[in-house]
Amino acid sequence: MPVSPPGVPRGARLAGFASPAFALAALGLPVVAVLPPLYAELGISLTVVGTIFMIARFFDVFTDPVFGALGDRVRTAWGRRRPAIVVGVPVLLLGAAGLFLPPDPPSEFLLVASLLVLYLGWTLLTLSHTAWAAELSDDYDRRSHIMGALQLFGLAGAVVVVLIPALMDYLRPEGGMRLRAEAMGWLIMVALPVLFVVALASAREPATRPQPKLDWRRAVGSMLGNRALRRLLLTNL
Repeated sequence: MPVSPPGVPRGARLAGFASPAFALAALGLPVVAVLPPLYAELGISLTVVGTIFMIARFFDVFTDPVFGALGDRVRTAWGRRRPAIVVGVPVLLLGAAGLFLPPDPPSEFLLVASLLVLYLGWTLLTLSHTAWAAELSDDYDRRSHIMGALQLFGLAGAVVVVLIPALMDYLRPEGGMRLRAEAMGWLIMVALPVLFVVALASAREPATRPQPKLDWRRAVGSMLGNRALRRLLLTNL
């Protein structure tokens, strides 16, 4: 039976490793539900805003597999996943600052640039953190425990960020959409670097082991042949 290496985090260290999922999940809702109406309120046509966000999502579709493949090939003395995280944090913060703290009047160019930068940082962080989590143990149950911790922190982040607009409306009802977005942005921009520092200190990367090359047809067949994975994919549809 596969066993977990001694560096697999448990207890408080597992919580520390999983904690960045809080900030990453908290980012998801504002980007799709708060920022588009904010920029429309600031004077950019909702049609233009929707087009910009659609283009940015297509950009994300291409960057995910590219950076995923590059991440699997990286070999450094500091590990495979840590360098991408160290680069991804300031990249995402730069994009978040441009999006959540826009000038008045807003700039369409700044919106496009900030959104692309944010998605690039998001790709670097989510891919690296999730891949690192999956590599921490070969044991099925232990790996499920690790992934469950990520999901738990992600759920907490999604719940907390939903409460912020109500809190801002209670504290400063005159603030409107802009204040809500700024409050969400500051939560993310403060929590993200702190939690990733905690994560980097909480777990070690396992030694890189050679992986057999897998033809894409066999890879797709293997995924479709996995009953549990098929169910998961169906829920996403």
